[in-house]
Amino acid sequence: MCGITAIYSFGKSNISGKLYRMLLDVQNRGELSTGITGYKVDRNKILQTFKGRGTVHEVFGKDCLNRLVDDTAAIGHVRYATVGNDELDLAQPFERIHGRKHKWFSLVFNGQITNYKELQETLSKERDYHFVLDNDTEVIVHYLAKELAAHQEPDYRTILWNLACLFKGAYVFAFLNAKGELIVARDIYGYRPVTYGYVDECLLVASESAALVNLGCKNIHSLEPGSFLHATKKGYEKNRYWNVETKPRYCFFEWVYFANVASTIDGWSVYQTRYQLGRMLGEQEDKQLLAKRPIIVPVPDTAKVAADAMGFFTGLPVREGLIRNRYIGRTFIKGRGSEQRENTVLSKYTKIDEIFRNKDIILVDDSLVRGNTMTTLVKSIRESNPKSIHLRIASPPIVDTCQYGIDIPTREELFLKDSVTTYTDLARRLGINSIRYLTIEQVRKAITPCVSNMFCDKCVTGVEKHDVPSEGAHHTQKQPKF
Repeated sequence: MCGITAIYSFGKSNISGKLYRMLLDVQNRGELSTGITGYKVDRNKILQTFKGRGTVHEVFGKDCLNRLVDDTAAIGHVRYATVGNDELDLAQPFERIHGRKHKWFSLVFNGQITNYKELQETLSKERDYHFVLDNDTEVIVHYLAKELAAHQEPDYRTILWNLACLFKGAYVFAFLNAKGELIVARDIYGYRPVTYGYVDECLLVASESAALVNLGCKNIHSLEPGSFLHATKKGYEKNRYWNVETKPRYCFFEWVYFANVASTIDGWSVYQTRYQLGRMLGEQEDKQLLAKRPIIVPVPDTAKVAADAMGFFTGLPVREGLIRNRYIGRTFIKGRGSEQRENTVLSKYTKIDEIFRNKDIILVDDSLVRGNTMTTLVKSIRESNPKSIHLRIASPPIVDTCQYGIDIPTREELFLKDSVTTYTDLARRLGINSIRYLTIEQVRKAITPCVSNMFCDKCVTGVEKHDVPSEGAHHTQKQPKF
């Protein structure tokens, strides 16, 4: 669930400031490391890469950005780990230097290739490849390099088709080569979002639309699944590389939690989705509890819109009893160890005792995955002596792992490990009076005006639904025909 950005200037616009701002605006998608690669044709090191551990503010200063002022194009990345941890070697972009300009490229990637181990093994056996890192981004780099080596002048539609036939999983990637070509591609199912727009003679690309809005883009588009952007000094164009009919499988968790609340994903507002989810929480609330006039408290920040909507539709007061420290990142996207996340919870939130003392409280959160944050928060809130604590979750129970970019590698980590566990049992484990969730049908209804039933919801249903193109489609048609 990383964040990617890209920019291509067709005039004299300074790209460094714009790239920096876009990276800040997708920081919500990853905090482990960040990096950028810039392109300048008359520089000895045509592609120049900078990266480091930490947030955008921590890694990049004026000196670094000043070295990109005259660059024509650049790509950027913020990292959230699903494969590997926070070592610097895994920070992106990944640059592959080569004497031929179209084979010298730098790549940024968001998603997860589920069969990367098999692809690693295939290359190792067939061509005596050596892999330095055990991660899917390195595999993408090698297979992309292999495709580029087969072409004197790259046919990117064919290259992306061939890669799509090999890669299983979710991906959005952007790569920039030393010829000054920028390619941005989205997988055939569209699990992860990517948007693009044009302003100040620049093509802007980012994982989320908020990053483009903040730079003045008015006409912003989502790149459709199975499509790619190709930018050169002459301009840019959008094309399809995949012509087999496949049904998109957007990740509903983007709207519920990961995305910036100001973003629009594939045509539907994140804010509007969360507002509708909050309204649904209010509509299904227990009337006996409503009669007690409890206070609604959001778990900041991603649940605030849902809490406000629930308060509006029930007439209950909404109070910010938990104040977030803005300088501490999102605990869910910290390193994989639960201990690290738990240690940041109490430093991340400041509790206002007066809000909770001797009150009936409805805590509203966007989701409950591992339960580490909520367990720690409830324990702290109990010290303020509330009358009762009721938890309302603006999404369904998470009952299965994710293969496509959310860091839930094992079922044992989930708060709800057993499908037969009752809500009463869950409330008892958390030390609260009651817990209620929304259903996946309600989430679909909240997003339906745009994307209908085109969701990946394996994490809440345990069922893999997407229509995988048959092996016949892969092998009988090696070249795309349009």
